[in-house]
Amino acid sequence: MTRGAEIAARNLGFDMLSLSYALEEPWCDRVKAAGIDAMNVTFGGEESWDAFRRSVDQKMEIIARSHLLTLALTSEDIEEARVAGKLAVIMGTQGAHILDDRPERVAELAGMGLRVLGIVGSFSNLLCDGSAEPRNAGLTLLGREVINAVNKTPVLIDIAHCGHRASAEIIEAGRAVICSHANAFAVEPTDRNRHDRDVQAMVAKGGMIGLCALPRAIAAEGPSLAHLLDHADHWKRLVGAEHVGLGLDLMEGFRAAKQANPALIRRRTLRPDIFGTMEDFWNDDLAHGINSIAQLPDLLDGLLARGWSEVEVRGVLGGNWLRVFRALSG
Repeated sequence: MTRGAEIAARNLGFDMLSLSYALEEPWCDRVKAAGIDAMNVTFGGEESWDAFRRSVDQKMEIIARSHLLTLALTSEDIEEARVAGKLAVIMGTQGAHILDDRPERVAELAGMGLRVLGIVGSFSNLLCDGSAEPRNAGLTLLGREVINAVNKTPVLIDIAHCGHRASAEIIEAGRAVICSHANAFAVEPTDRNRHDRDVQAMVAKGGMIGLCALPRAIAAEGPSLAHLLDHADHWKRLVGAEHVGLGLDLMEGFRAAKQANPALIRRRTLRPDIFGTMEDFWNDDLAHGINSIAQLPDLLDGLLARGWSEVEVRGVLGGNWLRVFRALSG
């Protein structure tokens, strides 16, 4: 067993971006076996409020009948789940379009058990522009109403898919802002990644960022674990290791099932420069060395090899997200 594997086995792991397949067997067992004890499982493809509510009910049913999963609303829930050998599920979204023009629905989201609200997907909605929109518009007035509504709840605001201008404005207006899964624009200049100034501003208000295994967010050509470690080193130099975590966004379950939802197809059709093509997705769109949750210990070993201390690596694995979740959500 490598040192990274030992750290993963003995300490809390927290992935702030997992996809819905991770709720199903055998994937949830594989996530737990890799060293993850808590994961933010996101909604993304629902096109209406009613469809979203049905999706929540379906996922809650999966959690209720699982031998392994348990819903987490607080940091205490996460810690109790780990002690019990369970995998804690935090519910989140990758787009607030489901709210339509009704900010009051934010309170309903919190009541349903959601704790992370991604404001926008890759493109635009009624609130702001996403990172794939070339015009880079900021928050709309409705968007500001929604941010104000979220500020009154324990829900975290996630800017991972927001455009650069919207990100800056949300950080300024939001109470509890995080970036669940993105890398450094300074290392790989794609609009899917985050600017230094925005991450610094977010960290100053108590937020942090999750390292993302999306291939084009790692490197435009030949993405690999080594490139992802470059992003980690950049964030450590910029804001400190204590503000870096995991937001891997791994798609291995969808690939294995040969599934591609309409949102994924649209992203790759309109912005292949950011997301890759559909041909890439089916054939060769993987970051070498970090394309499966089973490779998490390799990521930790890579950090250690680059001079990160064991305390810092434990933080990246999960301690940092747990601290921020406790401080901002409860």
